[in-house]
Amino acid sequence: MKLKQPFRQALLIAIIFIPLLLQGQTYSWPESAVYDATNDRYLISNTGSGDIISIPRTNPTNLGIFVLGTNTGYPSMRGITIVGDILWGACSAADASQVLVGFDITNGDVKHTITINEGEFINDVSYDWDSDLIFLSDNNNIYRVNPNNLTYSLYLLNAKANGLLYIGNGSLLYTDDSPQNGSRISSINLNNSVVTPLLTNPNISSLDGLTVDNQGNYYVSYWATNDQNLNGHGIFKYDANFQTSNPLVYFNESYPGYADIFYDKTNDVLVVPKMNKNAIDFVQPNNLVGTEDTEIGIPSEFLLHQNFPNPFNPNTSISYEVTNESLVDITIYDLLGAEIVQLVNQVEKPGLKTIEWDGRDSNGNQVNGGVYVYKLTTGNYSETKKMVLLK
Repeated sequence: MKLKQPFRQALLIAIIFIPLLLQGQTYSWPESAVYDATNDRYLISNTGSGDIISIPRTNPTNLGIFVLGTNTGYPSMRGITIVGDILWGACSAADASQVLVGFDITNGDVKHTITINEGEFINDVSYDWDSDLIFLSDNNNIYRVNPNNLTYSLYLLNAKANGLLYIGNGSLLYTDDSPQNGSRISSINLNNSVVTPLLTNPNISSLDGLTVDNQGNYYVSYWATNDQNLNGHGIFKYDANFQTSNPLVYFNESYPGYADIFYDKTNDVLVVPKMNKNAIDFVQPNNLVGTEDTEIGIPSEFLLHQNFPNPFNPNTSISYEVTNESLVDITIYDLLGAEIVQLVNQVEKPGLKTIEWDGRDSNGNQVNGGVYVYKLTTGNYSETKKMVLLK
């Protein structure tokens, strides 16, 4: 969540001096969400009261018990993530210091604390499950945290990072909500720290949360726009190349304050904290309808999906659907049209298929980083999509 400086100062003053009135089970500026698979529940952080509350997945209107309360000394809770049996939360302490706190996920007891001395209003967190590290933003810098030895280091200075999303294969995405030329989404290759801009939107000045569904579609929340055709707050849906965006009608309401949206991959549920409304929406992405559809119509007989993850390094998956038994060809090319490797060349029976590409050419050599094109051809139908290999 990106807060303007006067509002941020007022919030910190309120945190320190004003007793909290909300002691019941309620939302108070809900900020972030995670799915606790062990207990089949959603956990929601409250920026306004510092609580993390439990929501049964099977009854999301029932606000459950507090996992932790304001008496722990962390009255403002923001980004959260689960690592094993520990729930990590980015928060402000009562003295306004910035602390990453690890809670026992079963009873809410404080197990670990890491004070981020350089942090200014630490915000979002994302777990790198490949390296067992946590990445943390403070609306500017990105920090790398080792949850095993409770140490941290400054990873990327002056990134203006807000939302974070680790997507696997050493790739961390982040939203940059205040560059001079408009909000930006970038990817960091964690193996070499190379930053690759994926999207710049000059009409949006405050990107916030970022998540991805099982089909590789990205959802990004925003707080401000100078596009007269869009609501001041909203959620964009992008394809895996960040080339197709749909402002979603479902979220067309007056200044709800969409925060760190979260996709539950297990149950296909998009969780949308509405900070200004003190509410949460639980919806299935397939039920969302955009105000505009810029995708080109695809023949119903066949469907080529966007690869996932994208960007990737070094492996990615390509899914495609075959309705009629057909000879299917899937080939990868560089941007000059030179063939890199043929992944599929056989008769396929109807159904959903998936093929992996390991970033190698037909001779087994690892190809260079960059943009590549993959093409599905069968009968009279063909379709191409782009993907990005990071190095």
